[in-house]
Amino acid sequence: MRKITGILCMMIVLSATAVFGQRIEGKMAVTGFPRDGVIKEVVPVDLFKSFKEGKYKVSFSYKADGMGSRGIVLFDLKTTVKRDGKTIHTSTRKGWPWLPGDLFLPGDIFVPIEAFDVIPALQKHVGDVPLSSLHDPKAERPLPIGKYEIMLEMVPVATWVGDRERELVPDGKIGPASIVFVVK
Repeated sequence: MRKITGILCMMIVLSATAVFGQRIEGKMAVTGFPRDGVIKEVVPVDLFKSFKEGKYKVSFSYKADGMGSRGIVLFDLKTTVKRDGKTIHTSTRKGWPWLPGDLFLPGDIFVPIEAFDVIPALQKHVGDVPLSSLHDPKAERPLPIGKYEIMLEMVPVATWVGDRERELVPDGKIGPASIVFVVK
C-alpha cells in the first residue's frame, strides 16, 4: 500500500511540474533621461527622434522556462501616460512575440519606442492633427508645461507552445519601466 501511495504522490508531483512549470522572469529599463528630469525635447516628434537616434533606449530581457525549445512568449504592451499625476492616456497593444534575452546582459533586446503608444499619446495631448493636412502647426507645438510620468509594461499572455501542442501562460511577470520628465 505504501508503494502505491508513494507512486501516486510521485505522479502528482511530476504532473504538477509539467502543468505549472511555465515560469518567466525578466526586466525592462529606460536609459538616457537626465537625473533632474528636464529634457530638451518638448515637441513629441523631437522626443521620438531622440529615441530613434539612440539618446534614449528601452531595453528588455527575459528568461522563460517551460515555454518550448525557443522560449518565445507573447506579450501585451501596455502604455500609461500621466501629466501632473493625472492619467491622460492608457492603451494596450496585444500579442507581440519576443525571443528571450540574457538577464545578465541588460539591453540585449532594444524595444523600439513605436512598440508602445508613447509618442502618439503625447502628440494627442498637444492637439489633434487633422488627417487632411500634411503640415499643421499643431504637429510642432510643445507639450504643455508639467511633470510627465510614463509607465511601460510587458505582460506575458497565453502563447502557443509547439513542443507541448497547447497554449500556456507563464507564471511570473516583467517589472515595468518608467520614464519621468519635466517640461518647463
